[in-house]
Amino acid sequence: MKTVELVIRNMKEFEDFVYGQFGEWNAVVQYLVNECKEYATVEEAVAFIHDLALHGCASGICSGLIFTADVIDFYHQHMEDVHDVLTEMEDMSGCTIKYTLDDIPVQLVWDAVDYMA
Repeated sequence: MKTVELVIRNMKEFEDFVYGQFGEWNAVVQYLVNECKEYATVEEAVAFIHDLALHGCASGICSGLIFTADVIDFYHQHMEDVHDVLTEMEDMSGCTIKYTLDDIPVQLVWDAVDYMA
């Protein structure tokens, strides 16, 4: 198998790469890009995405989605985008995701962000 090396020299190229990975732009992807912009180097931003993919939002890695009130605000502001991401996640996995009333909206937001990482 051939390995492709991706060389990204600056945050603008990283942002362009992230934008290019998603066919449709939404608030969840924008949140991830904004989180990445907080890092000084591309390497740190890539490490953030890697850690998020491994450990998820529940680990506290997403500074803007730690407190329940912040997650609920994000959900109410971007409800349609969150549900679009979750629908894509269900379609790609072939599974139906079941949530309880206790999970909503925190788990919905966290799952959407985790999936996009």
